[in-house]
Amino acid sequence: VGSGDYEEPKIEDVKELDLPDSGGETFEDTKSHWAKKEIEEMAAMNYINGSNGKFRPDDDITRAEFVSIMVRILGLNASEAGDISFSDVKSTDWFGKNVALAAKKGLVKGYENGTFKPNSPITRQEIGAILGTILDEDLTDEQIEDIFSNYSDSVQKWARPSVAAAIKAQIIQGFPNKTFGGQLNATRAEATVMLSRFLKY
Repeated sequence: VGSGDYEEPKIEDVKELDLPDSGGETFEDTKSHWAKKEIEEMAAMNYINGSNGKFRPDDDITRAEFVSIMVRILGLNASEAGDISFSDVKSTDWFGKNVALAAKKGLVKGYENGTFKPNSPITRQEIGAILGTILDEDLTDEQIEDIFSNYSDSVQKWARPSVAAAIKAQIIQGFPNKTFGGQLNATRAEATVMLSRFLKY
């Protein structure tokens, strides 16, 4: 995703991170949640956080929130962010430097009208595209088609190669009803589990 003269982060960059070993943090609303383990692990590593003792696992996660977590996980230096190229992202926004840095590294792109829509929910296929881009696996058209043949719905053309790579790596999976749900908003729990799998890949 993206283009330009830069060194794109690869999965090896993540494998070299010094990840702390911790028992995890417990939130009131995740004690019986299906993603409890991953949420506690990621919170212990300070990649995610809640508020007032709650994580809100089933709420949507915004594009700005997800990108900021990715920048943290990859250990990217915010001082290298450079200019912000999106009309709806300011340097004074809490996520401003993170979005600018992610765009500079080719992890994200904005929309044709020059916006990034930082406060809009991020979709499952958008997450898959970001993570799949970092995996940097060159799949053939036949492999991509074979991966998506397992699902009854489709993923938008622009995202297919990267999402296929993320599916192949088992970082992102479909639903029991054989759908992938690429255009569905990702929940905070789903995003956390995908990021946890990405870290362990």
